[in-house]
Amino acid sequence: MGRVNVFYQHESSKRDAIWILEQDDDGSLHVRYEDEMDRGETWRKPINEFLAAGGLASHRALMSLVDRMFETPRA
Repeated sequence: MGRVNVFYQHESSKRDAIWILEQDDDGSLHVRYEDEMDRGETWRKPINEFLAAGGLASHRALMSLVDRMFETPRA
């Protein structure tokens, strides 16, 4: 496994969930979701599949992270 970054989390009385950006050794990017409450839902999908759903706060958080990756460093 390459690099991993938690980019969003949600805590409430109904769920404690995290969204994780993972980079595999081959360079591909995936989003993993883990719900730590009683449902225990977990999934992992390619970044493009995740972003295609769009519209949620977790999508906006991921796009903000990706945007920062491409910012030009200040001199």
